[in-house]
Amino acid sequence: MSYVTIPILQTPWVAEQDLSAKQYRVVGLGSSEGGVIIGSTATDPLGVLENKPKEGEAASVIEIGVATVEVCDAVDPGDWLVVGDAEGRVMKGDLAGDDFLQIIGRARTSASGTGKLITALILPQVITPSDELPDYYA
Repeated sequence: MSYVTIPILQTPWVAEQDLSAKQYRVVGLGSSEGGVIIGSTATDPLGVLENKPKEGEAASVIEIGVATVEVCDAVDPGDWLVVGDAEGRVMKGDLAGDDFLQIIGRARTSASGTGKLITALILPQVITPSDELPDYYA
């Protein structure tokens, strides 16, 4: 299968850790200005890493657009995606019982489990359950 990449906003950052084995995973803001670290369930997602930088090297991050992403669980087209593990892989987000969901984007293709690649629309945002949205958003 071929994977589509259409960067709309792709920016250079600096890897604050060795990310050479983390291509196609979610990254978040690091502790220094302009730095990124591997995304986890504890970090706000910034975008998806497109290259394989070592610590101190330039990290190319798709912040908005269509990108290849690695999953840690089964996903289907249309699923909201969240950071699913401490290694920056994504999984299907579930609003049930949550006040909000910090998503990285939406799946465009499907995958059956950990380590598989999908194509996703990358658009980091916070969403809330539809029953809590004003009527004009429902």
